[in-house]
Amino acid sequence: MERHLSNKPNRQLSNKPNIQLSKHGASPLLSLLFLGIIGLSLAGCGSGGDDGQTSEPAVTPPVATPTPEGSLTVSASESGAAIYLDGRFTGKLTPAELTLEPGEYTIGVGLNQSEQYLRRTVQVEADQTISLALDESDRQPPKAWKALFIGVAKVQAQGARCVSQYQTEQLDAGFDFFRWSFKERVEPYSYHTMDWQFERLDITNEVVTLSNDKLIGPAEIEPYLTSVDKGDYDLIVSFFRGGAGSDECYIDDFKGIAWYDYRVLNSDASYYTIRFYDDVSGRIEAAKANDRDPGMYIHEWLHTTAEWFFPDQGYAQPSSDGQVVHAAEVYDYSWPWMSWYRDLIRGQVKQQASYVGIGPDALLGCSVSEDALGLCSSAAGQAASDASSQTAPEALIQTSLLYDKIAGQQVPWQTVSRPYRDGRVTFGQLPSGEQLCLNRHTVSYLLGDGALALTLDESLCGEPSSARLSFTPWLAEEQSSRVITLPIDQASRLLTSKKTFIEGEHLSLDEILIELRALMAHSL
Repeated sequence: MERHLSNKPNRQLSNKPNIQLSKHGASPLLSLLFLGIIGLSLAGCGSGGDDGQTSEPAVTPPVATPTPEGSLTVSASESGAAIYLDGRFTGKLTPAELTLEPGEYTIGVGLNQSEQYLRRTVQVEADQTISLALDESDRQPPKAWKALFIGVAKVQAQGARCVSQYQTEQLDAGFDFFRWSFKERVEPYSYHTMDWQFERLDITNEVVTLSNDKLIGPAEIEPYLTSVDKGDYDLIVSFFRGGAGSDECYIDDFKGIAWYDYRVLNSDASYYTIRFYDDVSGRIEAAKANDRDPGMYIHEWLHTTAEWFFPDQGYAQPSSDGQVVHAAEVYDYSWPWMSWYRDLIRGQVKQQASYVGIGPDALLGCSVSEDALGLCSSAAGQAASDASSQTAPEALIQTSLLYDKIAGQQVPWQTVSRPYRDGRVTFGQLPSGEQLCLNRHTVSYLLGDGALALTLDESLCGEPSSARLSFTPWLAEEQSSRVITLPIDQASRLLTSKKTFIEGEHLSLDEILIELRALMAHSL
C-alpha cells in the first residue's frame, strides 16, 4: 500500500533531539521472557504417570514475531539534499528511502543550492510505503539570534604606561567582519534557520584596564553592561587592539578567548573577546581571500554553544578529550577549518555509524536568549541541576583546625561550598582572607555528562607539592574515574588567589574550568 504526501500545511513541531526508532510497547526480549514463564508454569501443572514418575512434556521455544515496519520515501525540490530524522542527520540524500517502525517522525531536508531547511511531521504505518515530497510550503522561517559587538578603542595592560588604541575606522572594520562572518557564513551553514541581528556599543572615552591575562574578561566588561538585561542578547563580543605586528604599545599577540559557560555574564549571554592585530583591514582581507581562514568569530562562537549550550539541550557533539571545536583533526578535517565549522553547525560530523553536531532543528528549537528567560527545556541540564540541588542547595561553610606551615601552628580553617551553574565549587581559605595558605583545595564541577575535579594536596600558599585532576562520568551506570597527576608548575597557576571567596566577592571560575579542561585534554 502506498500513499503520497505533498503540498500539505506544515505543523508546529516539538523539539526532539534524540532519534526514537522504537515506537511500540514491550520489546521482543521481554515478550520471549513472558512466554517462557508461561511455558514453565504450564509444565509445572502437568500430572505424573501411573508409575509415579514425573514426565516433562517437550516445550516448543516461542518464535519471536518480527516488528512490523513501514517505508518512507523522501524527496524534495533538489536532489542530493541532506535528510534529517527527528533532528539528526541520517547520512542519506534525497531521494532516499527510510525503513522505520510505526510512529510519528519529524523529517527535515537541508537544501544545498538555496540553503533552506524544509521540515514536516509524518505518520509511518506498518507494511505501508509512503512517499513524502517536501516543497516550499515546508520551508522553516528562521529564528532571530541577537548579537552585541563592543568595540573598545583604548586598553591598557596592568602596570603598563602606554595605551593601545584603535581608531573608529578600525573598529568599523572589526564590526563589519563580525557581521560578515555570521550573515555570509553562519546563516548559510545553518540552512538559514538563523537570522542574526546586530547592535553595536563602542567604548571610546575610557581606558579599559585588561585582566592579568591581558584580555577583556567577564569581570572587565560587566561594568559596561549595566543596561543589558537577561534575554537581550544571545552573544556579546568585545574587540580591542593587542598590537601584534607593531612595536607601538604592543600588548600581546592575537588571541580569541570564549567562555564555555553561556551564563558567564549577568545577562546570561554567551561571551568572547578578540585581541586583534595592529593592521585590522589587512589581516581581515588576507583571512577572507579564497576562504583562507575567515573563521575567527565563528570559531569562538562555537566554543560558547557547541561546548556546553547545545549539549545541555540534548544534542550530542563531536568530542576528543573533552574538546569539541578543537576536535577537527580527530574527525579528519584540516585547515582552514571552514568545512569543519559548516558540518558542526549542520550536525553532519560523522561519528562511527551516526552523525553528531548542532543541526538546524537545534538552531530552530532554542536560542541562548530564550534559555536565559526560561523558555527552553533542557533535560541534561535539569538532571545535573537536580542532582546538584540535592548535594549543595546553598552555600555551606565549615570551620576546623589545620596546621599552617607558614604560621607554624594550628589555625582556624574554613571551607565554603557554593552552587555554581549545574555543579558546586568548594574553596578553602583562612578566615582572615589575607593569605591563601592551603592544606587541600578542591574544585569539583558537573559538566552535564561528567564531573571534573581538581585536588591540590599539601599546598603552601598556593604552591602545591602535588595535584590530581580526575574526570568521573556523571550519572553513568558504571562509575569510573580517570586520574591525572599534573606537574607543579601547571597546577600552581590554577587556583592561586588573594580574594576572600567567603565574603561573597565575584567568582571568576570559567577561566579555571577552561584551563582544567585544556590540561585534561593534553594529559589524557
